Amino acid sequence: MPYISGSTGKVKIGATEYPVTNWSLKLSSNVASFADSMSAGWKVSVSGTKEASGEFSGKVPSSAAIPAPGQSGVFTLDLDDGHSYSGNGIINEVSIETNVDTGEAIGYKASFIGDGTWSPGT
Repeated sequence: MPYISGSTGKVKIGATEYPVTNWSLKLSSNVASFADSMSAGWKVSVSGTKEASGEFSGKVPSSAAIPAPGQSGVFTLDLDDGHSYSGNGIINEVSIETNVDTGEAIGYKASFIGDGTWSPGT
């Protein structure tokens, strides 16, 4: 079975593409579990609301174009050239890391939360 490589992964917010070294997306559903007089001592569960969240990180380009807290729009997270996830989101946190000792490229990490439906693309 062939696998896909994430080496061409990308993150776009609206029309702006950000340089990334990795990204993650968490899709979840709130599940309520409970027992009642009809469940014979077993808990039953019901799926509730869904949510999306994630983060991405990269190196800061010389143009210093990195996402900003509060920035929102349509996020497109490309796995490779043919697979992606997209949905509305809001950047809720950005951190920047500088290593003076080694002089390596300055890095950033941005966290986001979904704002509505997220879906896989083809």
